[in-house]
Amino acid sequence: MLYRRLLSLAAFAIALTGLGAAEAKPAKKKPTTVASTTHVTKGSHKGAQSIGAPNAGHLEGAMLLRGSHTLKQKEGSHSWGLPELVHALQRASIKVAKKHRNSVMLVGDLSGRTGGFLERHGSHQTGRDADVGLYVMNSKGKPVNVRHFVAFDATGKGRELPWAMFDEARNWDLVEALLTDDKASVRYLFISNPLRAKLLAQAAKKHATREMIARAAAAMMSPPEADVHDDHIHVRIACPESMRGVCIEEAMQRVGSGDGGAVKAARGADVDGAEEKTSEGKPMAEPPPSDASNEAK
Repeated sequence: MLYRRLLSLAAFAIALTGLGAAEAKPAKKKPTTVASTTHVTKGSHKGAQSIGAPNAGHLEGAMLLRGSHTLKQKEGSHSWGLPELVHALQRASIKVAKKHRNSVMLVGDLSGRTGGFLERHGSHQTGRDADVGLYVMNSKGKPVNVRHFVAFDATGKGRELPWAMFDEARNWDLVEALLTDDKASVRYLFISNPLRAKLLAQAAKKHATREMIARAAAAMMSPPEADVHDDHIHVRIACPESMRGVCIEEAMQRVGSGDGGAVKAARGADVDGAEEKTSEGKPMAEPPPSDASNEAK
């Protein structure tokens, strides 16, 4: 009897000892969950922003324009812009190439990676501007692709290249492609007045609608006191709707420009005349015709 009581007491003592050890053992900590964040690399186009005016602003989240079989860039060009502008240029080059086989659009400066002042330009600061070379024909009227911008006089002949001729058909198709792009709102196309007249005449010849011709006439202009855009078209898109809070549509008025200067600054591409003359000083040999002369049916 006594022996059984001693066994019961021993078992009870052992149970109490195990319970104390269990209570003393620290509880396992649950792993802490940290909310993940998406890192946007500087220079990527996620959340792109055109901040400020074309001639007084900067650019965030720019997209890089890349070359393709329908689009090439001038050597040394700055090729960053808003995605809306970059895609519009790509789509326009494809549309022209579909109508004129093997055509290649030549593109000069857009903006620097973060925008701001760009050497040789009075604008191009916020990712909404691009210089697009004019399409060229050779002395026999055959379309050719060139590596440099070519300047034309009022008659459509090359200023420095006697064999070069202004390609009215391809240049009008370029203008039409840009203006009818429903994913980008092209606001201005800066070009010299004589070449503007040739393009509007080509539009009428191709039986473009009255609305299309009126729109092209309103968009194409040669701002007073600006660099003469006789070797390229300066394309400017409107502020995207999502950026209305930070993007300023028109260029800032320059100090001392007066009331007349306000209009020039509002519409001007590079009203200080600082934009580089891109036509090459050295004569370029006449290239062979491209298959662009064979229009797609």
